[in-house]
Amino acid sequence: VAGFINGDRSTNYPKGDDYVNEGVAFISAADLVNGRVDYSRARQISSAAYERLRSGKVQPRDILFCLRGSLGKMAYVQEQESSAIASSLVIVRAKESVDSRYLYYTLSRGQHYCPLSRMKQAFPVDGHHKIPNRSQVARKLVSAG
Repeated sequence: VAGFINGDRSTNYPKGDDYVNEGVAFISAADLVNGRVDYSRARQISSAAYERLRSGKVQPRDILFCLRGSLGKMAYVQEQESSAIASSLVIVRAKESVDSRYLYYTLSRGQHYCPLSRMKQAFPVDGHHKIPNRSQVARKLVSAG
């Protein structure tokens, strides 16, 4: 149904000098607002920094999913402008044969319907709940389908 794409967390990850006033949006969880990407809030990286990234480049129809902090916060990407994701996000990229808007709707439905919105409860560790890693999220998505 979909693939998962992490951002580039290698030495190519943007550093101090890579951030500029005007450039390519580098999207973090804070930029996901009401199911959309608020590009006006996003930090900007230089074109050179963007070109160095080996993964995590956003495309139209992508679903951005927060893996850390605000777990489960999501946004649907419609815009064509170049952008990339920070390490707190993962891209859920629907296969061409799948309506990505429907996938987004299905994943973003309320707690009663969607196990992703209850991830912390789904992964108890030693009596405590922890935020799952990408592999655990992927397994939950597959089993929910």
